[in-house]
Amino acid sequence: MKSEALALVPQFALAYAALFAAVYGLALLYFRLADRSGERPPQAPGSLDPYEIAYLRGGPNAVVKLASFALRRQGLVREGERGLAYSPSAKPRPALGAIEERVLAAIANTMESARLFTDAELRASLLTLCAPYEARLGALGLLEPPSARRARRDAWRAGGAALTLAALYGLLRLQSLGAGVILTLASLNFVAIGGLWWLIDVEAGPRANARGRAWLKLAKREAQRQLGAAVPTPEAALLAVALNGLGILKGTSDAFIAKAFAKGTSESK
Repeated sequence: MKSEALALVPQFALAYAALFAAVYGLALLYFRLADRSGERPPQAPGSLDPYEIAYLRGGPNAVVKLASFALRRQGLVREGERGLAYSPSAKPRPALGAIEERVLAAIANTMESARLFTDAELRASLLTLCAPYEARLGALGLLEPPSARRARRDAWRAGGAALTLAALYGLLRLQSLGAGVILTLASLNFVAIGGLWWLIDVEAGPRANARGRAWLKLAKREAQRQLGAAVPTPEAALLAVALNGLGILKGTSDAFIAKAFAKGTSESK
């Protein structure tokens, strides 16, 4: 009996991994099929606001990253031991926007940059400051509706239920192997459900729908048209990061900003 259960362990592990991949794949397919916004081509963007673009591309987290880059360019942020650090300047302090002021205050009070993404007060402040962006982007039909966000939570619940049922079946078949295997299966299921939550990005803020992603592509083309022949400026650098993320800073003196945030989250979060 015990030898038979042992033989089932690798089979169950492969089956559980396949189920996880299938659940995740079906969830993505469901979201793609449910998003019909791409059927209406967006209008070409006119003026390009870096913070509005960042908000559409990645929500409050992308806004935090962009503001951090802007603060670095103004000499108010430097590389610290555990991320970004406030760097008081001896020269007259430059004028900052409300978003940059709020992010600077958070950096000055946070030891690790990745924690900026879990700072509830900072997130609430940014959502308030970015409310005009969300209203405009929503009016243009570039954001997922609330129903799409509820669908992500429903997909996670359904997927979590399927994974849990599979884990319970495994427990019944492998219980003869003792408490260690039971604990391992329970831990595996807990990690899998948490991983599914992260992959589906259940708690993310407003995100671009298919139409919004098409708009971002048009915005990149417009930015290239407007800035292609111009002398590089701080505004151009800010716009480039808003459109492409911190990854474009690789190989530059500002690359440490991306590394500081990468310790606790991925660029897509």
